[in-house]
Amino acid sequence: MGDSVATEMATALPANWLTERWQEWEGVVFRLASQAAREVIRRLFEGLDAALAKARDRQWRLVGLRQHTLVTPWGSVTIRRRLYRRAGHSLFLLDRLLAWVGRRSYSQAVAEVAVLAASWLPFRKASELLTRLGLSVSSMTIHRLVQQVGGAIATEQTHQAQALFGWGELPASEDREVARLYLEADGVWIALQREQRRRAEVWTAISYEGWQPVGRGPARPHRRRRYWLAGKQVFSEVATGAKGFWQRQATALHRRYDLRAVTEWVMSGDGAPWIWAGAGLFPGCVRQLDRFHLARALRTGLGPAAAEAYQACIAGQWTRLGSLWRRALRQSGGGQAAELIRQQRAYLQRQSASLEDYRRQLPSGPECRSLGAIESNGDKLIKNRLAKRGMSWTLAGAQHMVKVLQEQANGRLASWLGLPPLSPVDRLSMAPLSAADVLPQNDDLIPDGDWLAARLPLLTGPGPYGPLFLTLREASQA
Repeated sequence: MGDSVATEMATALPANWLTERWQEWEGVVFRLASQAAREVIRRLFEGLDAALAKARDRQWRLVGLRQHTLVTPWGSVTIRRRLYRRAGHSLFLLDRLLAWVGRRSYSQAVAEVAVLAASWLPFRKASELLTRLGLSVSSMTIHRLVQQVGGAIATEQTHQAQALFGWGELPASEDREVARLYLEADGVWIALQREQRRRAEVWTAISYEGWQPVGRGPARPHRRRRYWLAGKQVFSEVATGAKGFWQRQATALHRRYDLRAVTEWVMSGDGAPWIWAGAGLFPGCVRQLDRFHLARALRTGLGPAAAEAYQACIAGQWTRLGSLWRRALRQSGGGQAAELIRQQRAYLQRQSASLEDYRRQLPSGPECRSLGAIESNGDKLIKNRLAKRGMSWTLAGAQHMVKVLQEQANGRLASWLGLPPLSPVDRLSMAPLSAADVLPQNDDLIPDGDWLAARLPLLTGPGPYGPLFLTLREASQA
């Protein structure tokens, strides 16, 4: 390895590089460090494969070595691992342990970056960005990773909801205790391709515990203080039915909260039937029509009297509100203007139980603020990735991407990209391994040559191995 890196260094750093090509130092250092890291990774996993060979059930007969390519943040690494056969069945012990499939796989860090980039950018743009960062991941591979991760999230949430509402089995929970939870929901329409229908709706619900001010200290004079939602969690999926949506959303809440401690529920939305259908799952839920939709309906129907009507709605002054509608109809002169007023009045009459401000129905204080965060959340979370720039989706592809966006917003995306836990059969078939088994102590991972120690101090340090090796050794013991 030392000779190859020295050759690379001689090629990358000509004699005049300090005067004419010094700007290339970042690329030179990255190539040299990456080459050393790939060698460490290769020896780490080949050492692990050798240790597994010693600990295996001897009924598995060694056939030979086969190559596997692992894409890492430092580039692709070719690893030679052992193939075994028993009773007509073939097995790679290393592949089973690390959940590798086929001849090429991706490290957790690469998969996480690829899926994260796809949640922001189209698949082709995400691939171009990763290529510029030195990660060779095709757009089709990124698409496949998103489908795998999103599919796993959707499947697990469906199974947990079935267990809870079908068999009464509570999911594992963080058991957070709060007295009040806020729920807001809205839908976003997206375009479809290769489906029988042209559009589908994505339903999104957010839950939160309240509000916290942004920054510390008192608010500045003449400047409006900003707040963020405390404990916000997102649940989103392609619409298939209100009952199933809210059951899965309630199951997600069970995973976070001890819902027995929640005594007050507040739900806000635009009045769509699928939104209010979820109120029955939350005892004593207070419904409130989203203030944006309330104000828009009043402006459309009442014009200049909308501000007065708005105050009458949130205060529950129904007699005053009725007189404003009647006056608007008298002044409209009939025709289309009167019909428009009747349409808006009929819409608000259907929402009559949710017009009054929730703070008049529940105990409230200065920390209780107006609702209406779902509009901006839906736009930033769903529209920017699925509904803009002429994008279209299959139903399955949209569902998987929505689940990736959901878990990214909840800060749990990385947990879906880790290695799956070993099954009991795997644990019984392998003896305990130590770091010495994986990385023999008498094998020097660092190439010979003083020049490498001078130019790559990351790989040197006190003792026989440097900090990078120690980090990898600690990871193998975890």
